[in-house]
Amino acid sequence: LEEIVKSINSEAEGKIEVHDLVLTDRHHLQKLKEDASTNVKEYEALITTDRPVTDDELKELEKEFKGVEINQRTPHRVSHRRSDLIRKKIIHEISLEKHKDGLLKAKFKVQGGTYIKELISGDEGRTTPSISEKLGTGCICAELNVTAIYSEGS
Repeated sequence: LEEIVKSINSEAEGKIEVHDLVLTDRHHLQKLKEDASTNVKEYEALITTDRPVTDDELKELEKEFKGVEINQRTPHRVSHRRSDLIRKKIIHEISLEKHKDGLLKAKFKVQGGTYIKELISGDEGRTTPSISEKLGTGCICAELNVTAIYSEGS
């Protein structure tokens, strides 16, 4: 497995990084899939905006998204492989700050199965509310990383 990790990390050239790879069985994989929507996940993202955003706007967004339920219609980017449904997801917390080069740095704590890129962009109205909708300007996820996954009992 270490050779596989080295190979993936070498080929990915920093785009992704794999570590702690372990073998598993079908039962464990099925349990992971079943638990995915009840898990809580944390992400970090860099966001581009079509206009500069004020600190007051960022603070207001943090308040507006704390504990809110959003509606996410199946995103365009996955519509060829997912049923066209509206999924209700809980946004536990978002923190936002200005970053270098006009980007925003965001941290998200959300219900598993939340489409973060669409929470940011709105996906042409398919996710409501969205960061883009609330700011009244275009927003795009420039970088996204999963930083933690919490399952029941952890």
